[in-house]
Amino acid sequence: MFGLPFAFVFVSYSGLFSASFNNDDPVAVGIITGSIATDAYAGDVEIYEYEYQYKLPDGNIYTDKGYGTGNIKKRGEGIRIIYKQKNPAKSKAIDLRTSLFGGAGAVIGLFSPVFGLIALF
Repeated sequence: MFGLPFAFVFVSYSGLFSASFNNDDPVAVGIITGSIATDAYAGDVEIYEYEYQYKLPDGNIYTDKGYGTGNIKKRGEGIRIIYKQKNPAKSKAIDLRTSLFGGAGAVIGLFSPVFGLIALF
């Protein structure tokens, strides 16, 4: 039971429930509009949240976020975006994650409750 709150935190910040993208989804070119440090680390490298914008051929402009280690993307830098044809607001920057922690964050968060259940039985 002690590890259950940690599991909720890690699973909610992981990419476990984000939309999946494949090679059939369209690609657009966007730009980085900002970056901010998240106070989270992957190893010794800080994770940054990047905001990006992309314009589709129909003229609509969308904004979304992506996460990456290190402050390697600069404001105004071009970036390739994959988006859903039926819901263009769902997107993923090709070089960035869709969540603060990848799927490994969910697995790490679930270790304690799973071991607790095993010990209980």
